[in-house]
Amino acid sequence: MHVHASAAQIWESGLKEAISTDTPATLDRFRRIFSRPLSEGKALTGRFGNVDTRVATLLESTRLESSGLTPFFEWRAGRRFVDIVGINPATGEVSELIQLVKGLRSGGINPRELDPVLDILEQTGMIPRIVITGPTR
Repeated sequence: MHVHASAAQIWESGLKEAISTDTPATLDRFRRIFSRPLSEGKALTGRFGNVDTRVATLLESTRLESSGLTPFFEWRAGRRFVDIVGINPATGEVSELIQLVKGLRSGGINPRELDPVLDILEQTGMIPRIVITGPTR
């Protein structure tokens, strides 16, 4: 089943602030994961995730940019990809790793999400910050 997002769904998922040129990487990502698919009549499913995951991506990206880091998306760490990486623009060093995961309705993390996190830790030596984007459906 393909579900098209409405403005209300995007708002309810937590995107309540405007995305502007003050956060250019986030604005570009918004265009790629929301504006473009919606203008083409595509459902918000697939590799960029559902509405909750896409909103979490933008919120985390905005937070990184507001703190002076440059966000990069789908950053390779061995055979896995880190969802969002914050790079220090002065040094080019990775300052933060963020992994978006689905939770369980009971509140824990879906066990299938743990192997990628452990692989990322092994490859980078850094513990990614886990952001739960909603329960597994």
